[in-house]
Amino acid sequence: MTLADSGSKVVLTGWLLAGRKGQRVSFFPLRDSFGTTQLVIDQGESGLFDVPVESTVLIEGTVLQRPDSARRPGPAGQIEVKVDRFMVLNPADRDMPFWPSDTHNLANDELRARYRYLDLRRPTLANNLRKRSQVAHIVRNVLHRQGLYPL
Repeated sequence: MTLADSGSKVVLTGWLLAGRKGQRVSFFPLRDSFGTTQLVIDQGESGLFDVPVESTVLIEGTVLQRPDSARRPGPAGQIEVKVDRFMVLNPADRDMPFWPSDTHNLANDELRARYRYLDLRRPTLANNLRKRSQVAHIVRNVLHRQGLYPL
């Protein structure tokens, strides 16, 4: 989504990260495979605070332009999504062995290996997998164009 999508109704899915309360509204980051989008919810509708961090959620809302003072670099940094409705698709365990969104306190290698499905949510590892897939795709296309098909 970009600034050109302002006013559009959207449906997003991703992992809900820890929210913060403002004076009139509350803010929640929603992370997916494309990056992070800021969600905005009116103060009276605090249902998202009851959802465990790292839960998979579906959000229905409207794309709004962020105020100039709150803009961040990147396309999603120009916008925010005002939440109309949300649904918890898969609640996270409140006692997770580590938090994939915590970039400052990285779990040890053994714990990360045991819970690989959580570790793969980290942007660094997700980007590595994406690059690996792109390289394999390029190699296969070159071999295919040269008539070197797998047997």
